[in-house]
Amino acid sequence: MFINRNLKKWTIKLIVLSAICLFFSASFTYKPLYTSNQNCYFLPGYYNAGQGLANDWIAKNRATTMSAAPIFHKITYLTYRYLHPNFFYLFATFFYAIYILCLIEIPFKFLNINKSKFLYYLCATVLILVHNTPLNNYIEKFSPILKPDLLYKGVATFYMLNNYFQPSTCNVLFLLSILFFLNKRYVYAVVIITLIVSIHPAVMSLGLSLGLSYIFIIYLEKKDWQYCLKLSVMAGLLVLPISIYSFIAMIPPSKEIYNQVLNIHCLYRASHHHDYRVWLDIGVFIKTGLIVVCLFFIRKSRFVFVVLIPFIFAFIGVLIYIITGNITISFLMPWRVSILIVPLSSAILIVGCLYYLLTKKILSDRYKHVLVFIASILLVIGSYYGITDTLKNLKQSISKNSIKYIMQKIRDDRSKGMCFLVPVKLQEFRLYTNTAVFIDYKTPANDYLGFLEWYERLKLSESFYDSKDLVEALRSLKL
Repeated sequence: MFINRNLKKWTIKLIVLSAICLFFSASFTYKPLYTSNQNCYFLPGYYNAGQGLANDWIAKNRATTMSAAPIFHKITYLTYRYLHPNFFYLFATFFYAIYILCLIEIPFKFLNINKSKFLYYLCATVLILVHNTPLNNYIEKFSPILKPDLLYKGVATFYMLNNYFQPSTCNVLFLLSILFFLNKRYVYAVVIITLIVSIHPAVMSLGLSLGLSYIFIIYLEKKDWQYCLKLSVMAGLLVLPISIYSFIAMIPPSKEIYNQVLNIHCLYRASHHHDYRVWLDIGVFIKTGLIVVCLFFIRKSRFVFVVLIPFIFAFIGVLIYIITGNITISFLMPWRVSILIVPLSSAILIVGCLYYLLTKKILSDRYKHVLVFIASILLVIGSYYGITDTLKNLKQSISKNSIKYIMQKIRDDRSKGMCFLVPVKLQEFRLYTNTAVFIDYKTPANDYLGFLEWYERLKLSESFYDSKDLVEALRSLKL
C-alpha cells in the first residue's frame, strides 16, 4: 500500500514537471538549425565528421587549429558522426527543462518559504509567460526596452538561454549547480561549475566568482578552512586541463598582432558584447537596479553572497574597463556574469512578490480557482502562439519567398568544389548548403594570423558588395 501510494505521488510529480517543461519549450520556441552562432560553433564538428566542405578555408582552419570550445566541438562531431542534426533540438529541450525547473525551485530555497501547490503553479505560470518569445516580440514593437526579456537576459546582449543549442546553452547548468549548493551538495555544485567552464571556457570568470561565493558561504557555515581548501583544490585540478589549453591557444605571435586582433574582435566583430559604448544603455541600469532590489530583498539570507559576489565582480570589472579602456578586460567580459544574476534575481523577486500577495491575503483564497483557471488559459494561449512561431521559423526553410529556398536549390544542385562569394551576413549559407564560401561575418579563423586573413577577406567581400561597378568590384577581389 505504501509503495503504491509513493509511486502514485512520484508519477503525479513527474507529470506536473513534464507539463511545465512542455509549456516552457512551446512558449520559448525554437529557431531552425544553423541559426546565428550555430554556424560558428558547429563548423569544426561538421567538418571533422566528414559531412563536406573539404575545400572551405575557414572550415579547415577551425577544425584543425586550437578552438575556443574543444569539448563542445567534440559533442557536435559525435552528433554528426553517429546521430542526426535534429538531435540538436533535443539537446536544446533538455537544457530548457533544466533551466525552467531550477529557476522555479531556487527562489523557494533562497527565501526559505513553504512551497504550496497553488503558489508553485502561479510562479511557474508567471516565469513561463515572462519567457514567452511571441509575447516579447509583440511588446518590443511598442517598447524596445521595457519588455519581459529584460527580466532574464544579461547585459551586452548576453543571455543564459536562447532558442537554439550552442555552447552558452550549457550555462544553464549554473542554475543546477546553485540548486545542488542550496541543498548542501557542495561537491556536486563545484563539479558542475568545472564542467560548464570546460565546455564553455568563455564563462570562466562567472565560474570563478560563483565558486568563490560558495567557498565563502561554506566557510561561514562550517568554519572549516581545510574543507574549503579541499574544494578549491579539487575545482582547480578539474579546470586545469581547459585552462592550460586556453592559455596555449591564446599565446600570440607578437604583442602587436595580439592588440590588432583584439581590437578587430572587440571593437568591430563583437562590439555589441565587448564595447561598453555600444551596449551600455537604459536597459543595463534597469537590470542593475533589479539586482540591487533583489540583494536588498534577500539581505538577511546567507545565500545573498551567491548574487552579491558575482555582482561586485562584474561591477568592478566594468568600472575598471570604462576608466582604463583596457582591451584585455574588454575581451574577458567580466559583465558576462549578468547572464546568471539577472534571471536569478528576477525569479527571486517574482516568487517573493507572489508569496507576499498570498500571505497578506491580497490574493484571496476565494479567487484561487479563478486564478488557476486564468493561469491555465494564459499558458495554453502562450504555448499556442509559441508553437505557431516555431512552425513559422521552420517553414521559412522551404518558403519560395525566402533566401532559404534559394539555398536549398543550391544544396540540391551544387557542383563539387564550388565556392560562393555570399553577403557576409549570410552566415547560414555554408552549413545549410554544404558548400564552401569565400568568407562570412560570423565565423572567423581560430588562430591569430588566420583571424587577420579572415578580416582581410571580409573587407574584400564587403567592398565587392558595396561597389556599383562590377569590373571594379572584381578587381577589388584581385580576380
